[in-house]
Formats: sequence, C-alpha cells, structure tokens
Amino acid sequence: MNWLASQESAFTKVGALALLAVAVYYGARLIVLPIIHRIAKKSATKWDDILLDQGLLKRLSWILPPVAVWAVLPRLNLENESIDRIATASLVAAAVIASSAILSGVDDVYAMYSKNSERAIKGYLQVIQIIIIIFAGIVLLTVLADTELGGVLAGLGAITAVLLLIFQSTILSIVASVQLTGNDMIRLGDWIEVPGTKVDGEIIDIALHTIKVQNWDKTIATIPSHKLVSEPFVNWRGMSLA
Repeated sequence: MNWLASQESAFTKVGALALLAVAVYYGARLIVLPIIHRIAKKSATKWDDILLDQGLLKRLSWILPPVAVWAVLPRLNLENESIDRIATASLVAAAVIASSAILSGVDDVYAMYSKNSERAIKGYLQVIQIIIIIFAGIVLLTVLADTELGGVLAGLGAITAVLLLIFQSTILSIVASVQLTGNDMIRLGDWIEVPGTKVDGEIIDIALHTIKVQNWDKTIATIPSHKLVSEPFVNWRGMSLA
C-alpha cells in the first residue's frame, strides 16, 4: 500500500507540473505578450517592431514552461531524472527556435540601418544558426541519453565521414558564401550574368545556399552559391561605378 500511495503521489506531482507548464505558457501568450506588443508598437524605435514581426516573443514563450518546471521541481521531492532531462531538452529546443527569430531580426535591422546594406550578412547569420543547431543537437543527445559529452563527441567522430557526405552541399555553401562576400565578389543590387544559365539580372537576395536574381524580364532565378565560385560569371557592377 505504501508503494501504491507513493506512485499515486508521484503521478499527482507530475500532473501538477504539466498543468503548471501549460498555465505558464498560455499566461505568457495571452496576457504578457499582448502587453509587450502594445508597448513596442508605441515606441519610437523600429528595431523592436522588426523583432516582434519575426515572432521572437512568441518563440521565447516556449522557454518559460521548462524554466518554471525547473524552479518548482526541487521543492516537490520528486525523484525522477527523466522529468529534469525532458525540461532541459525542451529548454534547449526552445532556445534554438528563439535564436532563429533573433538572427532573422538582426538581418532585417542590419538592412534597415546599415549604410552598406548591399553587403548582405544573411549567409553569415545562417552559418551561425547551423553552428547553434549542431551544438544544441549535441547537448540534446547528451541530456536525453544521460551520458557524458565526451562519449557523444566520440560517437560523432566515428561517423564523421558519413556526416561530411550528408552535409556536403551545406559545407560547400558555407565556404562559397564566405568567399563571395568576404572577397566582395557580389553584393545586393549587382547585375550578374552566368553563362550557360538563364541567370541575367539583379541580385535581390544572398543566402547561404542560393543566390536569388531578378532577371531583365522580371523573372526570378536562383543559383547555388557554390556555382559562382566553381564556374565563371560576369558582374556588371563596374559599369555603374565608372
């Protein structure tokens, strides 16, 4: 009977934690976020509006439930490591989701305020996002598998060749993006022509994997960024600078 009572008590505590997480989440979404949104809309600055448009606050609200569970869990005397691991994993996942909105907002703020906005930073921000995702994935494996970080890294080292094969295009895109922007080979607004393709127009977006071009006939063409490194292309920027 004592064992049954302890099990019922544990289930009650777990249910209370679940209700707490739900209450904190909806309380933030329905009460706190609307207040912050109204304050931001009334402010004279524009960068906060951009972050709100990227859904940053909504994504940050996912961080509050695991934090609340963390704060209450030690007081419940609930000896269950799985709950702590789930809360940690949820916090890491929410942080990754929020970081995506932050980096997107940084790109928009940069384009608004920078005098050199033709020098796109989207590729660099996407590289940062990839690094964040990789690091978060390692942390999640460590937490959920309840193992040491060294063990996870050793396991990843054993499959490095497979990972390089899977992410080959991403690695090529990272190298190409750094070369293209670092050497000032392309900028937003440049008119480029790539022989052998239908790309002949103005660059309107520079991302990590692709370059988006609006052709002379208003059609939109995309080309992998690594193509502009491995194959020749013509940049007509000098004609406008002459």
